[in-house]
Amino acid sequence: MKYSNRILIVDDDPASGMLMKELLQPHFSDVVSVESGIEAIAHCKKGNIFDLVFMDLLMRDMDGLSATKAIKKINPHLPIVAHSAVLNHDTKTKCSEAGINTFLAKPIKQRELENIIREFLHVDLKLY
Repeated sequence: MKYSNRILIVDDDPASGMLMKELLQPHFSDVVSVESGIEAIAHCKKGNIFDLVFMDLLMRDMDGLSATKAIKKINPHLPIVAHSAVLNHDTKTKCSEAGINTFLAKPIKQRELENIIREFLHVDLKLY
């Protein structure tokens, strides 16, 4: 069974983006992966409606905080999940100020990802 939710993955590391996409694509009808904050903003400006965004914080062209702020201007209610290997107190504070809803540490743990999906998409599934 595939759920109709649309998910956007933003990560400038193609391997990380592909891993997330491979985990989610079997369960959701539309999983889009882009490699920059600029691409993510462009998708949102085109009217592409997403239900959840996974946003890498450290990217080359535009950091995840700046991309989040721009996306929240387009769609203030869109849940955005920061995913990063660096999630200390200072980073979490900056994320909250930018409009990020919650955090997913890298490397990704199955249960944490499932909990986020349950919380924001109200879908109870097992990824593996």
